[in-house]
Parts: sequence; C-alpha cells; structure tokens
Amino acid sequence: MVWVGACRPAPPEAPTEIDELIHFFLQQVDGEDPELVGDGVENLAEIYTTSSSVEDGLASGQVSSVTQAEFDALEDMAWEPDPSLTVGVYTLRTVDCSLEQMVSVYLEPDQMALFPDNYVDYVRTFDTDAECFADGSCDVVDYHSLNTDKLAGFEMVYTMVTRLRRFRYMGEGEGEDEQQVILGRNVMPEPAEESVNAGGFEQGYHIEAHIPWEGDQVLHLYGLWNYGYLDGVSGDMDFWPNQYLDGLLELDDQIEALCVNGEV
Repeated sequence: MVWVGACRPAPPEAPTEIDELIHFFLQQVDGEDPELVGDGVENLAEIYTTSSSVEDGLASGQVSSVTQAEFDALEDMAWEPDPSLTVGVYTLRTVDCSLEQMVSVYLEPDQMALFPDNYVDYVRTFDTDAECFADGSCDVVDYHSLNTDKLAGFEMVYTMVTRLRRFRYMGEGEGEDEQQVILGRNVMPEPAEESVNAGGFEQGYHIEAHIPWEGDQVLHLYGLWNYGYLDGVSGDMDFWPNQYLDGLLELDDQIEALCVNGEV
C-alpha cells in the first residue's frame, strides 16, 4: 500500500534565531498564515526573555543583508540595485506604549508634529483606509511619504512606501485568547535625490514587529537595511551600523516619550 501523503512536504516552521526571524518577518508581511507568524512571535518572545544577547532590556546588532529573493518579492521597486550592498542592523526592546498608542503614532498624518527634529520635511499620503485599520475592522493599511532628511549637512529627498499589517492568531496553550501582532514594512523604491555629490542614500528596507507585552508595553523589533555612502567613509567601517543603531534607539525613546506624556 502506498500512502498518498507520504511525500507531502512538512509544513513551514518559523525560525528560532534572531537573524533568521528578522528576515522571516520581512517576508511574512504579505504572507497568508497568521499562525505561522504567531509562531515567529512566540520565538521572538522566547529570545527576548531567555537569551544572553539581551542586556538591560535591549538586544541589538547587525543583520545579514537583504537577499536577492527577498528583493525580488517587493512590488514597489522602480530600479534594480544590488541588495547585498545593504548594511543591516536591529534593535529589540520594550517600549512604554500600548499597541493602540503605537498605531496612533504610525497613523498620524502629520509626523512633523510628532517628530519635529527628525525631518527637514515630511508629507504622507494614505493609499488605503487608515480609519478602518485604527479601529480594527481591517488589517492592512498602505501609505507613502515624501521625506527630506539631512546627512552630514546636505539634504536628501526620497520616497518611502509603507505597509502595516495586523495578524491575529491563537496563543500557545489550551484556553489561550486570540493574540495579535502588527508588522510594518518600509521600502525606498528608488535612490534619494541629493543636493551634492559627496554622499547619498540609495537603498532602504525596514521591518518592524509590534507585540503587546506586559502592562501597557509593546515588544518592538526594528530591523533595518540601508545603503548609504559618504566621501571618505568606507562602506565596511562601523560608521554606518553605529549611525543606524543610534537612530533606531533614539526613535524608540521619542515614541515612548509621546506615549508616557499622553501625546498619543
């Protein structure tokens, strides 16, 4: 007798290592299996609560570059760069914000009002209904923004395309209630326009996971892959990873202050 199911592939499993998990979440923003995403969330929580890489409530470091397959799966790209040039970093920490407050921060159209020192200019346009995402009646919202930043004293103008997606899944263990996580992906579809030729910003891919945590906190994972350059700064130096990590930690502190002070 031949068992029909004998050659069926095993169901996919969420990875258990932080580098692989960050890539997993990047890929799962457009995925169709909430329980698989939930398994990834459980694995991330396990890392945060047990790993020796977490010191004083923070894990951070570098991440392997975006793969060509991951790049090819993105729908918004207007050119074909080399994703292996990107420098990847991540931060994982709790933030004193509820999930609802985090949603309010990310859906605020006037980001300049929340973060006046982060941009020279910022204009956001929603491509789908933000209100239904905020009230939980839909699970996906898309928007794009035109950003003007400064790098080493010169301005860069670039577009970012963002998708926020809520996944609902059942927690582990008998009698567990429905859980949720919000993944956010930011993609820069083409290089920034620079005011001078001394430096530039050509690639940007970001992934975030916002997980309800103890009290009114979220566990916030932020993975970032950028490719930028400056005259006199080699791409393989610590300059870029340190710049990116400092920026992510500062952003978490700013968001936390908004929540704690009741501004969102």
